[in-house]
Amino acid sequence: MLSKVLEHVVNSLEGLKANLMFAKERFEALPSYIKYYAISDFKSSTGMDFDGWLNEVDKMMGIVEMIKANPSKTYLSNIESFYANLLKLIDYLRGLKVKIDYLPPGLIPNIDEIIKKFSHMIEELEGLRGGLEQLKNLLQ
Repeated sequence: MLSKVLEHVVNSLEGLKANLMFAKERFEALPSYIKYYAISDFKSSTGMDFDGWLNEVDKMMGIVEMIKANPSKTYLSNIESFYANLLKLIDYLRGLKVKIDYLPPGLIPNIDEIIKKFSHMIEELEGLRGGLEQLKNLLQ
């Protein structure tokens, strides 16, 4: 059971990393008059900038590898910390559509593609959240 949960978490973390890189590219491609607001809003809402998130995902992947080698309760605090941050990211993405709706039409190129991708990202993050909950339960 533990190996299946760990595999799910690793796959989800890899997906999160790819999605974060996609989002970072899209945010950095925004017109400068909105880019800085969008990046600042992301950081203040999620607790980290994109590079911080990418580092956090890499760190969590390393922790999962350590759990594979030696399952232990000592990793619970790391998982709980990442889990709390993940909830902030999910909340941010859920609220992003409302923020985008306030922008003038045509301001952000390919906005429909971005909204669709972020909606899918929420679903993937919910799957990761579930995997982390299972992992916490298995290690307790």
